Amino acid sequence: MVCLPAVIVEYKRLCKQLKRMEAIAVGVKGNKVYPLFNQVRSLSGRLSSSGPNLFEEDGLGSLKTCIGAVLRDFFPDRKMAMDCLEAESKDGHLKSDRCGQRGNKFMTKHATMKGLGHDEFLLSVVYGESGPAISRRFALERMEVDSACHDLKVRYNRLFEWLSRFHEETVRHGYATGRKGRKYLAGLRSSNITKRKEAARASVRWLIE
Repeated sequence: MVCLPAVIVEYKRLCKQLKRMEAIAVGVKGNKVYPLFNQVRSLSGRLSSSGPNLFEEDGLGSLKTCIGAVLRDFFPDRKMAMDCLEAESKDGHLKSDRCGQRGNKFMTKHATMKGLGHDEFLLSVVYGESGPAISRRFALERMEVDSACHDLKVRYNRLFEWLSRFHEETVRHGYATGRKGRKYLAGLRSSNITKRKEAARASVRWLIE
């Protein structure tokens, strides 16, 4: 039986990828592309570009094979991010549920998440994306998103406990620390609670990407 929402989401994702490829093709001059680079746009300091956008998270991972070796590591890599999450959190359930190309064993059996990109959905929750944002991205009802997020947090309680501690320590110290060293993010020392939370969430993206 075909899962219509999953088909719609995949269609939208492919259309978005096609538009990005068209933008890149238009920007080719003499077999080369000359994008404008920026590290200010992303709070976590992740490299981004415009004219065209090369480093967007959604799709086109194979594009990095066309790019010089110096820039390949700047492309988002979901598997690498998940590997890092598993290592940092030491969550046994996350380790046992990951099945490579077959997805996530727990999410595959879940009524809402079985037809979605498992790593992409879990990372959206880990990165602290809002319910409405996740709802739009995966074409799900808000109640379905809330239920799925709750089930993930119960299943991977060790992961989300680690995540909470990492947020608290990052805000308390005023910087994030990890395998990359130390990262100061604008907003961690802000008196505005919303800005502090945004900076703490961005620190997780910095750590695992």
